[in-house]
Amino acid sequence: MGRGHMPIGRRERAKQAKRERIMTAARELFAEHGVSGVTTQQIAHRADVAIGTLYLYASTKAELLIMVQNEKFAAAIDSGLAIRAAQLGKNIQSGSADNEQPQTLSTTWAAPPTPQAATDR
Repeated sequence: MGRGHMPIGRRERAKQAKRERIMTAARELFAEHGVSGVTTQQIAHRADVAIGTLYLYASTKAELLIMVQNEKFAAAIDSGLAIRAAQLGKNIQSGSADNEQPQTLSTTWAAPPTPQAATDR
């Protein structure tokens, strides 16, 4: 067999589908009732999985919340990167991006001063 991309099997697709149902249920219920107003049993019920299955994907409600938030953060980062790529593309087409460096987190956010630097002042 070659080294090309192997299609995922039925079992892996089923796992991905379950994880997506769990994430969707958690996201919707958290939005509807707040985190403290939702139980893991309610999430499992809405996702149509057994509570034990839910715990295979996230062992606590806090872990579910982190998973939901990470999904939101990833979407925001992807959106920001796409916008930035489009801006750079426009600048390149207009010829004004010759000297422009792409922005990264390290170039847009200043690092806080180190304790040594603070005492040197």
